[in-house]
Amino acid sequence: MSYTEILYKVENGIATITLNNPEVMNATSPTMHHEWANAILNARDDDNVKVVIVTGAGRAFCAGRNLKTSSQEEQSQVGEPTINRTVGEHDVAEILQSLNKPYIGAINGAAAGGGMDMASQCDIRFASENARFNMAYIRMGAMPSQGGLWTLPRIIGTAKALELIWTGKTIDAQEALSIGYVSKIFPEENFITAVQQWCEPLINGPQETIQEDKKLAYRLLGINDLVTAIGITDDAARWVRQRRNSEEGRRAWLERRNPNFS
Repeated sequence: MSYTEILYKVENGIATITLNNPEVMNATSPTMHHEWANAILNARDDDNVKVVIVTGAGRAFCAGRNLKTSSQEEQSQVGEPTINRTVGEHDVAEILQSLNKPYIGAINGAAAGGGMDMASQCDIRFASENARFNMAYIRMGAMPSQGGLWTLPRIIGTAKALELIWTGKTIDAQEALSIGYVSKIFPEENFITAVQQWCEPLINGPQETIQEDKKLAYRLLGINDLVTAIGITDDAARWVRQRRNSEEGRRAWLERRNPNFS
């Protein structure tokens, strides 16, 4: 598939997806959503990819839905516009359910409305010093439509999530760090390089374990019983222990050397 609204590159074990419509602050369209989802599928199925990073071109990560473009594409695809769902807008969320590889948000600038929702779908978020976050839906009398009511409370807690959703206030990178929405702030200069360097232990680590960790972490969100959760984890842990990387890790620990994971 050729891409017109994103860039996709695989290098040194990292697949980088760059939202590439900077003239409108990378506002999303049905085309962008389809391309974004396709790129995630490519990364999922490529054994050379260990980590997926998503970022934006220009001064923004993503300004949310491009209302003008989305309305035009909806009419051309389905005959009439709908206020409930942009064609293809949930493709990324659906595809992400099958991605067990780390999915890292490199939030280089503004993430507003649906753009913040899309950032919230990442496993971990890193912010540049210029990053800004805003749940802008309330200003249009709208509700988060990209899963924000599910993801945001799980990241920062229900009370803080509702505060941001109800007020539509903008928070900077430092406040996002203080409430636990982002994990680290990097300088604007060489921002993506810094995020890539942070990912190196994931790229060089035991892939089966990393991916099982992610899969179980999300699965166990729906489990309310600790004993049941431990039982589920034990099943996965037994499978991991049978892999070559687990054997190598144990041997390296006993021999007091760095492991050589394949």
